[in-house]
Amino acid sequence: MDMDPNTYIVIIETLYGLISLFAGIAVHELGHFLAARFLGIEVSGVSVGFGPEIVGFTDRYGVRWKLAPLPVGGACSFRERPGGKGDRENKLRTLREASLADRAIVLVCGPASNLCFAGLIWLIIFFHTSILPFMPEEEAVFGLPAFLLQLSCAIAFFNLLPIPPLDGGYLVLIAFEKLRGRAVSNEKQLIRAGAWVIAVLTIVTSVLLFARIVSL
Repeated sequence: MDMDPNTYIVIIETLYGLISLFAGIAVHELGHFLAARFLGIEVSGVSVGFGPEIVGFTDRYGVRWKLAPLPVGGACSFRERPGGKGDRENKLRTLREASLADRAIVLVCGPASNLCFAGLIWLIIFFHTSILPFMPEEEAVFGLPAFLLQLSCAIAFFNLLPIPPLDGGYLVLIAFEKLRGRAVSNEKQLIRAGAWVIAVLTIVTSVLLFARIVSL
């Protein structure tokens, strides 16, 4: 029995979308991780996706890497207390111990990594006849590479929105702390309120995306 062409398109687009979301989130969190390690800030965990852990491992530096089933975000977690429990020789800093400039760099490197990744994909699409001569023109321009490029850019710009707990929101809090000379007193309340805003935006976007797929 032959598959209906529209059904095939829905399946392929959904698959490409999921692959691109997980790839974009992974690139984003890796950007935070590499910047933090370079600046001597200790990372305790990196999660790609939300929800219960599907697979994961702990590397030799004590960082827990995990994959979760919901591709609506990720997290790069930082150590809360200096030195960690029972680790007196640990010279890495917590995120709070880092300077405002270093914290800002760590935050910016997430979206920046997405944009760099998107630029690399754009080059692959533009020069696909030389880089990927086996890939058909239509697949290169409208297939998985295009999904990777668009969603990586979307993740970058979405995370730059000035809403905590997104990177852009934390950058705004850092800017206020720099101007005032002290941290914002109601930071936790702002982050909780921002989390609700992000949850609503995520639900609305998911519903609209699902409606678009169904209408194909």
